[in-house]
Amino acid sequence: MKDKFSYFDVLAYFAPGLVALWSAQQSLRFVGLSTYFQMENWAFESLVGIIFAYVLGQLVSARARMRFESKTLKDRRPVFRDGLISENFLLKGRSVNGQILSTDRRREMLIEMAVTFCGLSTRDAEKLDTWEGQLEAAQEISHRIYRPLLTLLADEEIGVKAHTMNLRYVLFRNLNVASAYGAFLFAIAAVYNFMKHVTFADARIILPVLLALLFASTSAISRREAVHTAINHVREVFDSCRSPKIKTPHKSAHFEFIEGS
Repeated sequence: MKDKFSYFDVLAYFAPGLVALWSAQQSLRFVGLSTYFQMENWAFESLVGIIFAYVLGQLVSARARMRFESKTLKDRRPVFRDGLISENFLLKGRSVNGQILSTDRRREMLIEMAVTFCGLSTRDAEKLDTWEGQLEAAQEISHRIYRPLLTLLADEEIGVKAHTMNLRYVLFRNLNVASAYGAFLFAIAAVYNFMKHVTFADARIILPVLLALLFASTSAISRREAVHTAINHVREVFDSCRSPKIKTPHKSAHFEFIEGS
């Protein structure tokens, strides 16, 4: 578990934090302020940078979670404005970000499994078919099925692909925000130098502009990949639980369908 935790930390927090930290450092260099933050001891500076990158990655992750999943944003709509993938996956004909989440055959098979092993009532199963006018209730039902399935995969140590997809989702989600911050900082550096009457042919204008475009493109690509990976993660969670490695007695024990879980 320790190795998995460290691997998750490196990809989910340290890497996006390092991107944000490097962007800030280079932006300061372009405007001539980097010397104020340099230390004489390079080893100590590297240690501080590693720690700060990890902490910054935690802050980036918190902001990215709000950007993608929050339902309380008033000024901006989150990426998953139609609800989380797990909340919509079992809803008939439901699409998120323009993508149909599940075919009718797969959805019916998963609902049948939930009725048999998860304690899903026939009444709740019908809400997944006719969710118009009761969307929030249907989304809650779909998500309540997903949560114990995800826990089961961890307990049974199967569904490796589902966990890998979850890690990739967090990485791309955090990278989307870190890259957006980087693009903003480089754009600010370019504007600052322009206002200081630096010529357009100067590297202090060209490089920040190119980096701003690069980071903006990375942010857009990361957003698309995060959405795509989130869909694949939820799909793998449901599909993995049809694996023959999960035995029926274990299913009934793990899949207790608890109201509000």
